[in-house]
Amino acid sequence: MLPPRFGATRAADGAPMHVLHLTSEMAPYAATGGLAEVCALLPRALAGLGVQSTVVMPLYRCARENHPAIEDTGRRIRVSLGSDGQRDAVRVMRAVLNASVDVVFLDHPESFDRDGLYSGEAGDHADNDRRFALLCRAALAVPRALGIDAHIVHAHDWQTAPACWLLRSRFGAWLPSVLTVHNVAFQGLFQRGALDVYGIDQGAFNLEGVEFWGKFSALKAGLLTADKITTVSPTYAREIRTPTGGAGLHGLFDKRARDLVGILNGTDYDTWSPDTDPNLPERYSAGAMNGKRACKKAMCKRLGLHDPARPVFALLSRLIEQKGADLVLEVAHAIVDAGASLAVVGSGRPPIEDAFKRLAAELPGMVGVSIGHDLPLAHLTQGGADAVLVPYRNEPCGKTQLHGLRYGTIPIARRTGGLADTVVDADAEPPKGNGFVFAEPQARELLDACRRAIDAWRHPVRWKGITQRAMAADFSWDRAARAYAELYARLVDEHRGRPA
Repeated sequence: MLPPRFGATRAADGAPMHVLHLTSEMAPYAATGGLAEVCALLPRALAGLGVQSTVVMPLYRCARENHPAIEDTGRRIRVSLGSDGQRDAVRVMRAVLNASVDVVFLDHPESFDRDGLYSGEAGDHADNDRRFALLCRAALAVPRALGIDAHIVHAHDWQTAPACWLLRSRFGAWLPSVLTVHNVAFQGLFQRGALDVYGIDQGAFNLEGVEFWGKFSALKAGLLTADKITTVSPTYAREIRTPTGGAGLHGLFDKRARDLVGILNGTDYDTWSPDTDPNLPERYSAGAMNGKRACKKAMCKRLGLHDPARPVFALLSRLIEQKGADLVLEVAHAIVDAGASLAVVGSGRPPIEDAFKRLAAELPGMVGVSIGHDLPLAHLTQGGADAVLVPYRNEPCGKTQLHGLRYGTIPIARRTGGLADTVVDADAEPPKGNGFVFAEPQARELLDACRRAIDAWRHPVRWKGITQRAMAADFSWDRAARAYAELYARLVDEHRGRPA
């Protein structure tokens, strides 16, 4: 049940608060990245606080083919897109995850029965404006269609951001809204004609409205009208208010600073935890670390690393510049000369992949590389490595460092976004330090952090203290859900106080 302070968020009949989540993807039904994980795990964690959730998303081909438990509710929603008078019929489908979480699928084969969620072999789908306008328009009709007594609308990213605008302009703001910006780099930019498709008045196409460099910005439509805006970490919430971090929208974020909240994403400890991970040859915990040695031995054998007695630094990410993979390449020889081995697991841009393959050939036994998406190997490498490299140029939240902390695999991270909120430098703040941090995305700073980590590893008592602090950190979804529940409670109370 909700803590006492959340009592005011209940409906007049005493029913618990009900959140309508609008998203373009949710695991396990359809996923391309972190958005899908958040939209799966946040509602589940909210349920533990007594908050009900209905998640509304498209019925993609992958969901239809892989999840036969999705059922037809028998309800239909008719949506008019544009001024041609055509009304699209959308079937309302449903899957019940548990007593507190339902997933509603909007079935419109013409829009969503495709292999790619957002793009195909030729690039982005040309009708993405129409596809996600249909999602926004139909999603807001779901409560009436299914008799759901929702208390708040929570939209996620640009695909559903315009629902906040529609909620105010066409639905009379009957519910308060929250918009979460998972990554401001993706804004949903379309030609001006998209306003007609979304049902947004052409008079809104100006600098103070939804126009962005001559195009319609779906994200901006939500930023202008959502009652509250959240991002996935406190530092990212500050960064997007700056010219370097706001992707051109920093002025709007700064203008709405009072309504902007950074809530750090959680991580899935059911999947990523060394005491339960089935991918490890031997499990371990903060109080019983022997299993980590067995994991390191197995990892070294798998990746061809010759000396398990050396510290192993792992790079577990996409091999692209944004993730700092080029920085690792630049200092790899120096890291090996300083006394550490490198384990690289991931895929990315072919030139960077090829560079890591050459590196492994140049430094056999000191550098192990596995190119491709190998999730079991990623788990094993988190379990076996001593430290994990997170030299990202930017990162709204980040999961790799959170997994590393849980596994006692010490993050070596750049101070940006969620990395800055979760990794504390062991040299700068010894009593709190759980990793090693550097400020600028420069190879020399990464190398300095790696050398400091190697020095700490050579002092077992100190390294044990850093490891224990890392594994004691709580970045669960329960913590994140409580912050969202508090935000919902305040917003619902404020909305009740508005004049009719």
